[in-house]
Amino acid sequence: MKTELKKITATTNELAKLFGVVPKYVSELVTLRGMPKVKHNTFNLIECVKWRFADLENIHKKECEKLKADDPMKDVARKNAELKEFQLQEIRKNLLPADKVKSDMIIFLTTIKTGVNGLGAKVGPRLKNENDVKKIIRTIDAEVNNILNRISLGV
Repeated sequence: MKTELKKITATTNELAKLFGVVPKYVSELVTLRGMPKVKHNTFNLIECVKWRFADLENIHKKECEKLKADDPMKDVARKNAELKEFQLQEIRKNLLPADKVKSDMIIFLTTIKTGVNGLGAKVGPRLKNENDVKKIIRTIDAEVNNILNRISLGV
């Protein structure tokens, strides 16, 4: 299962949606800042998310260091730096731990895998002699909905 998580890929558009940016900015992250990619328009999702968190943390640290530098408004800069540091700590508190995301993803993938792998065994005997297309569709839809319900419940 661990190797399956490492193989999850995303496109430029999917990463842009996830990061809340436009696709062009994702391309700039690759060319200008070194975000890892597998090949053209293909990214390893886990690596990119880790890279993005580290990149955002570096940006915030640089802003804090810049604000802490000596200047005529030293006290204001110090207070702004403390505020930025506090905001960064709040962001960290709101992030889900990587282990939690990983375990949820494993449960999600396992549920899909077991549900899809067992689909034929569940519906095959019931549909063996069935000729009514509508009944076949309803039976398969019911089983797929059952799988989706198990996923939504985290079972």
